[in-house]
Order: sequence, then C-alpha cells, then structure tokens
Amino acid sequence: MNMLPPMNENAYRDHVSAIHAAAEVVCKESMNSASDETKQFYEVEEDGNYDIGISADGTWRRRGYSSSYGVVTGMSLVTGKVLDIEVMSKECRQCILWRGKEGTIEFEEWWEGHQHNSHANFEGSSGAMDAAGGVAIFQRSIEKDLAKGTTTYSRKNSLPQAVASSIHPVFEALTAEELLSSCLHGGTQNQNEAFNALIWQRAIKETHSSLPTVELATYLAVGHFNDGSRTLLSVLENLGIVPGSHATKACQKFDRDRVCDSRRKSSDACKKRRRQIRQKKKGYNETQQAKEGPKYEAGGF
Repeated sequence: MNMLPPMNENAYRDHVSAIHAAAEVVCKESMNSASDETKQFYEVEEDGNYDIGISADGTWRRRGYSSSYGVVTGMSLVTGKVLDIEVMSKECRQCILWRGKEGTIEFEEWWEGHQHNSHANFEGSSGAMDAAGGVAIFQRSIEKDLAKGTTTYSRKNSLPQAVASSIHPVFEALTAEELLSSCLHGGTQNQNEAFNALIWQRAIKETHSSLPTVELATYLAVGHFNDGSRTLLSVLENLGIVPGSHATKACQKFDRDRVCDSRRKSSDACKKRRRQIRQKKKGYNETQQAKEGPKYEAGGF
C-alpha cells in the first residue's frame, strides 16, 4: 500500500512525554483556578489559611485492593471541582527487571541514576493508598495556603459481622435526625465517582499501563471535569500546535451537549421517568420469581 512505516518506540515515548508535560501544565492551571474559585466562598482565617471542606476519594486500577496504581482526589464541596490529585504506583517495570541483579556493582551503578526516576512512588498495601494520598493532598494544601482542615467523605470497607454488630448502636446514634439536622452541609460522592470514571476511560483497566500513562489520564480527566473539552485545546497550545477551527467547534459542541444532557437528566420529569422504569423492572422480576418459584438460593443446591 506504499505506506510510511510507523514511528519507532523511542519516537513514540518522546511524543507521549511531550503530551504528558503539556497536560500536566493544563491540569495544574485548572486546579489552581478551581482553588481560587473555592476561596471566594470562605473567609480567610487569622493565620492566613482557609478552612474549607473537601470530598476526598480514592480509586484503584483493579478491584480487591490488589492494584499497583491508585489515584486520590480532593474535590471542593462547594464548587464540585477537583482541587488536587495524588497519583501513586507500587510498580516500576525497570526495577522489576533489575531485581535479579540486586547486590551487584552493576545494579548499584544503575540504581544511582535510576532511583530518582523510579515509577514506584508508594510502598505499602493498595488499601493504604487512600489514606496516604489524602495526607499528601492535605500537606500540599497547607503549603498552598488553601486549607488547614478538611471535611472528608471516604468510602468504607466492609466489616466482619461481629464488628458491625458492635458499632451498630453508634451508627444509629450518628444517623439520628436531630444530629443530621445540625450538619452545615450534606453531599454524596457521585461527583467523585464521575471523575474516577473519566480517569479509567482514558487508561482502560483491561490493559496494563505504566505510571506516566495513569498520570496523563488523570491530568486530562481533571481538565475535562473542571473546564470541559476545551482544555484539550489548551493542551495543543502548550505543545505549540494552533488548534484549527474544526477542533475548536467540536470541543464547543461536546461541552454544549454535555451541559444539555446533564440538565435533562437532572430534571424532575427525567428523574420521575427513571423511577417508573426501575419500579416496573422490579415488579416484573418479582412477578416472574413468584411464578417460577425458587430457582436459585445460596446453599440451596
């Protein structure tokens, strides 16, 4: 077909590195802008910091707390925008390849130049990434004079039955209406889960990805979540590429469609329709189960 050969591996890595750097710049600009926007809703404290509320959540590349990669996000409770991220990795492919030569002079020479570039930036269990990422975000918030305290909503792990039974009375007390009515604000983690989905749409879980790939996916997801598709144009500009009119119009259309779709789904009529569909499906399943009788029960066969 007289086609040019594809780029070699080194050229591909150079291109990915350039895109990674440009996306990181745009991501940081987006988070800084989101931080400035959030500060407008709070009064500055006597020490010059802001005591803001955030929703912190962690997401992993694999389920079951066995993932080598994780991302922790700090999101404003007021604006719903991403304020900071921490991307963590327990794995470095080069370190794995050199592990067999550990203790040799050759390994020491290699490690001297590699230790500061290793992709393994976290040591511990996958489940511990959530807390470690939250601490890192909090420490940076102090350095940025953004917050001195946070209100955190984090996912809960399943508990053994004995433990659950012991803490049940406390749980009941914490969910009393009198206590909940005194809360200044309430929220869900829907926005966190929506952002997490954007990350893994860009670094799909079915294929292996290195730390730079997960970082790139996170940077692009932050820009898209905070400011829309137009951030892709900013990435191109940081690469020295002037976006064409068709690319600009396409991003504008994506953002318009996204807003319109969100408004439609949040309307009372659409919510009512979704409830009706769920109730109809539930009623159908219950009717079928009543007709069929027990077909499957845990430990029944």
